[in-house]
Amino acid sequence: MSGICIFEDEGYKALLPLTWFRPAMDLRCGMSTLFEKIKRSYPRTNINIFCRDHLSSVVKKGHPGAFVGKLGRESSVLFINGRLLCDTDTAKKITASGGDEIFECDGTIVAARLSKGNLELIANSSFNINTKKYFLPVYKTARITQLHVKLIGHFFDLLDRNKDEIKADFSYMTRGGITRGRVHQTAAIYQRSGIFIDDGADIEAFATLDARNGPIYIGKNVKIQPHTRIEGPCFIGEKSVINTGANIRTGTSIGPGCRIGGEVEETIFQGLSNKQHFGFIGNSYIGEWVNLGAGVTNSDLKNNYGHVKIHYMKDEVDSGKMFLGCAIADHTKVGIGALIVTGAVIGAASNIYGGGLTQKFIPSFSWGDAHNLIKHDPEKAIKTAQVAMSRRDIEMSGEDIDLFRKIYELTEDERRSCGVV
Repeated sequence: MSGICIFEDEGYKALLPLTWFRPAMDLRCGMSTLFEKIKRSYPRTNINIFCRDHLSSVVKKGHPGAFVGKLGRESSVLFINGRLLCDTDTAKKITASGGDEIFECDGTIVAARLSKGNLELIANSSFNINTKKYFLPVYKTARITQLHVKLIGHFFDLLDRNKDEIKADFSYMTRGGITRGRVHQTAAIYQRSGIFIDDGADIEAFATLDARNGPIYIGKNVKIQPHTRIEGPCFIGEKSVINTGANIRTGTSIGPGCRIGGEVEETIFQGLSNKQHFGFIGNSYIGEWVNLGAGVTNSDLKNNYGHVKIHYMKDEVDSGKMFLGCAIADHTKVGIGALIVTGAVIGAASNIYGGGLTQKFIPSFSWGDAHNLIKHDPEKAIKTAQVAMSRRDIEMSGEDIDLFRKIYELTEDERRSCGVV
């Protein structure tokens, strides 16, 4: 019996703070997560997952049926990097069957196909996100193959690929032109063949769906309120609500359970987040359980049209992009009137209020206005999260609470680097 093992490597660090609450494989791009793309590219195989130890409990809950932190009883295993943006062409290059082989892209291990003998060499080793070290014992006998594939390095890589991934996912998951939900007779539909409306969805009066530039997928039980405009490529996940008058522009993915208003462009919402009111969010990645108050707006273009640089603690990365907004991690709340500067990175479980321009980097578990921050007590952050989750009829589990406390410990360096005490 053969299987696959989707593993997390050191590259998760460059995706922080979005990867504090999840492994990189669970980030969204297009209509699906990186994990889901890998899984569907290798059907009928057992799934194993290797990730950071403190994430194991929540990953088990999110991926029922998968072996987490250990391998099953497979005679051979194809290890796959969870940052791989996988498709059928990639799966043809990295096949589940064949001799022992390690696949690399620019020095990074993308995949490793190992049979019983080499599996036994690493079986007694604890998984190490330094994957070169973990797989070192098998380098002597396995074939080494260099490939050019799509690996996600930073959050803006997900944004770059999002339009194409919506199109690819749409082709894979639908035949297009399907209407199962309710569409009001006054709604305007452009290019119906590029629109999929799933069961229970409700497209209300005077809404506009424009698929002339790419497909639109409306998930189960989604509500599109009156006078809303949606332009493809676009994905709106199950049970999301698009508020009256919203303008959802091209290249936007809205995960399940979101409530979105105002103007949104080329942005990914992981899921379960709120941007109910007016304001613009563009070229950004928003995690889960984020709440953006009325008037919150981000800049995604510098006045000099130069490349946008992002900051994480003291590190600076030139994105090479003219258009880039912000990254906001899970369970963060941004109060009314905040103006999020170009390329801002806002950490997890923070509470920012007072309006005005934000800092370029705000560490996780911060509390205060944009320029006077103190640490956010983790127990208070947990209570806020419990209330927010209960409003969606979701109970915060013991594993979720333990993870909150662990992430507070792990983000101490973030706060210390910014003088947030």
